[in-house]
Amino acid sequence: MNGPTTTTTTATSNLTSLPHESPYPSVSVDEARHLILTQSSPPGIEVIGFTEAYGRVLAETIYADEPVPDSLTATMDGCALRTVGEDIAPGECLLTVGTPLGAVEIGLLATIGRTCIHVYRRPRVAVFSNGSELVEPGMPRQPGRRRDSNRYALLAAVHEAGGQAISLDIVHDDERVQREALVRALSRADIVVSSGGVSVGVRDLVRPLLAEHGTIHFGRVQMKPGQSTTFATVHGRLVFGLPGKPVSALVAFEVLVRPLLRQLQGDTAPGRPRVRVVLDEPFPSVPDRLSYHRAVVEWHNGRLTARSTGPQTSSRLLSLRGANALLIGPATDHVYAPGEELDALLIGTLQSTHPTTSSAKSQAAMEKIPAGGMDKQLHVSYTWVTQRKDSQRRLFGIVVGIPFPRALNWKTPGQASQW
Repeated sequence: MNGPTTTTTTATSNLTSLPHESPYPSVSVDEARHLILTQSSPPGIEVIGFTEAYGRVLAETIYADEPVPDSLTATMDGCALRTVGEDIAPGECLLTVGTPLGAVEIGLLATIGRTCIHVYRRPRVAVFSNGSELVEPGMPRQPGRRRDSNRYALLAAVHEAGGQAISLDIVHDDERVQREALVRALSRADIVVSSGGVSVGVRDLVRPLLAEHGTIHFGRVQMKPGQSTTFATVHGRLVFGLPGKPVSALVAFEVLVRPLLRQLQGDTAPGRPRVRVVLDEPFPSVPDRLSYHRAVVEWHNGRLTARSTGPQTSSRLLSLRGANALLIGPATDHVYAPGEELDALLIGTLQSTHPTTSSAKSQAAMEKIPAGGMDKQLHVSYTWVTQRKDSQRRLFGIVVGIPFPRALNWKTPGQASQW
């Protein structure tokens, strides 16, 4: 990470004496991503055994040192011969820098005898929750208290993104306790993620604490949910203050933190797949910021359709259960009607509404591709799968089971790498 930074926000001797309004201008999602990128460092590299490499990203190009097979061989029944180098030629490029390592890649490493490889290091991410009202999930809940779901959800999200998650417990609303928690987190991790304490109440101490010890790069983002998301650098470490509402914390993590974690691990396409979908129901947007509506995207009658998961309050974690997409509503007061289209981030597995009729749908979708367009569609499908081999994207290609039609509107590989 970068070296020590200079504080640009004036700190106060009493953190609880701040006015009850945010002094930070609201930045766009794109600007927030840019500010995060400018403060991040190139990913580190380490050497590991190939049996520990599943899910990691390769940091070197792998060439075959010898042919496979290395001699003329016959099958058991003697009816077929395999020539030297038929499977793998000597000097052949097998894997390139930035390749996510799955079962096939590990099998190739075993085939050529590469037992140690260079991979990008997994960032260490410390996670804690702020709030004296919080209790551990296994403790009896008293009136006015609530169980800490954010920390465990964020720890799981960090793990899913490939980071090394470090749990730092619940931090009470006390200046000394929060300061000690921040120092402890900075000593153990490359990135610190906290939830809660970033609003404008007298007990919201995260922002003034970060201003006292480092530089706050943004304190509000034009997004819903997640508007109060805060990003700072403290002694060369990246610190994210996420909102306290469960959905706000997870959506902000998905939009702003997860792509950073993937990029720090050498992923050349760190952003989620972005697709164009047809709405099944009305979709209200908001005029002053992007809205991320939890939704279910399905393959239906030759196109991608989207429906809401239900009430979208930021405290209702159930709105994310079953969601495989975040519908992106532009900053407008327009209410989108059924049949209109919007962009969506795919955050889960894509499914068909009628899996048993997938063959018929595949045929129908293929018939809609204009003459001469099939080669282009097959090329897009191949490029996408080979550039990003994680299980989620492969599974999408398998479930849909067709050359991707133009209706999906995939971004080009160059666009995909831009979060």
